[in-house]
Amino acid sequence: MRMKSAPLILVHDRTAAGKGKKPRCKDKPMDAEINGGRADTPVRYEMKGKLMKKLATIIATCILIAAPSAFAGGSDSDGPAIYKAKCAMCHGPDGAGQTPMGKNLKLRSLGAADVQKQTDADLTKVIADGKGKMPAYKGKLTPADIDAVLDFIRTMKK
Repeated sequence: MRMKSAPLILVHDRTAAGKGKKPRCKDKPMDAEINGGRADTPVRYEMKGKLMKKLATIIATCILIAAPSAFAGGSDSDGPAIYKAKCAMCHGPDGAGQTPMGKNLKLRSLGAADVQKQTDADLTKVIADGKGKMPAYKGKLTPADIDAVLDFIRTMKK
């Protein structure tokens, strides 16, 4: 499929001509055929029309598509990675609490029925506000991060 080219509009650059200087055009060659047979006056080409509108539309569409994902922040929270960084040192990688700290604190397994039967609101409150020796993560994790960790804890169900 061959695209039609946009029409060219010829604009004579006469800014230097009025001052007794020879007009010049740094970036475009002089063309006597296009310029009505006058080879001494440079021509500046400006592309207008459908091609530029299409290009502008494509660029705007790309920006609109990319912008929300660039500013989404915590919406793509990685529950397992956050759990590994913040929780696994005490609760263990599998949530069983079989770490030296977990055994010392007598932690219950996160996959146990009594933990899994708690509501999302209850577990979110424990993660956000802490409980016993467990630190609060309200200021350290975003609500989306806390939800991602909660979703990961739900996968530990036995």
